Amino acid sequence: AATDFAIALVQSLVAQELGVSASEFQSLLDALGK
Repeated sequence: AATDFAIALVQSLVAQELGVSASEFQSLLDALGK
């Protein structure tokens, strides 16, 4: 659970830095994961 929280936190910070929405960032992660 701690790892999941850390990942979510990093994702939110990165999304803010890049100025993209969470949905767009998630879509990018999905694309990279395939």
